[in-house]
Amino acid sequence: MAVVKDYELAEQYLVDIFKDVPSRLHEFTGSESSPWLCLQVLAKSKLKGYASALRASKAKTNFDSMERLKFDSYVDAMTTEQQIVFCGVYYYQKSTALLAQELNKADDEVKKILKEAFLMIKNG
Repeated sequence: MAVVKDYELAEQYLVDIFKDVPSRLHEFTGSESSPWLCLQVLAKSKLKGYASALRASKAKTNFDSMERLKFDSYVDAMTTEQQIVFCGVYYYQKSTALLAQELNKADDEVKKILKEAFLMIKNG
């Protein structure tokens, strides 16, 4: 994973993780899980977000060259860009603002792409 190979990035993630600990202190002290396990879960969730952003940043460069996702006929009819936005919102419950950041697009542009995807579903 790129985080492990990049010392500065790994250090930044550690800082981000430990900055989050005070706001989640109740999870560390109030649960029956060990604090170590809670810290691992927090770290994994932060790194999962990083991996998603990394995949999206690679994807944003050339949507046409990406492998098409296999879903039902409605999603199959969408462009790759529409699939990424629709699936990000519908299946992964990401906000349009987060997707805009991951795809390096304006929030309004992502909302427009999402609207087009819903029109594709509506019109069949």
